[in-house]
Amino acid sequence: MTLKQTLRPGPVTAYRVMGGIAGYLLIGFTWTFAYQLVVNLAPGAIHFASGVADISSRQAAHLIYFSFVTLTTVGYGDVYPIHPIARSLAVAEALVGQLYIAILISSLVGSKGSGTGPAPSSQ
Repeated sequence: MTLKQTLRPGPVTAYRVMGGIAGYLLIGFTWTFAYQLVVNLAPGAIHFASGVADISSRQAAHLIYFSFVTLTTVGYGDVYPIHPIARSLAVAEALVGQLYIAILISSLVGSKGSGTGPAPSSQ
């Protein structure tokens, strides 16, 4: 619903920009949930350099970190996927992250340039 409202035609407002940011954050948290499922099925699916990932109370924070590092394609190298499913998810997340930004910017720029009212009459 957030993305639908953000990408609809109309004037660019602060609410649409905030909706775009919220959509980006939702994408990152959705992938975090997917990584959590993979790690629950295959505990060594994602390697964390610090080794703290085995402590379940800290694992969620580490998976959020991994998700947003992947989404933004920063890739510091301190965490990386090992399991083939985790690797596939990481590639898909990186692609979605780049495409989302491109589509969001083009949508907002396109909405800004197009008028939303009726065309002026030539009497």
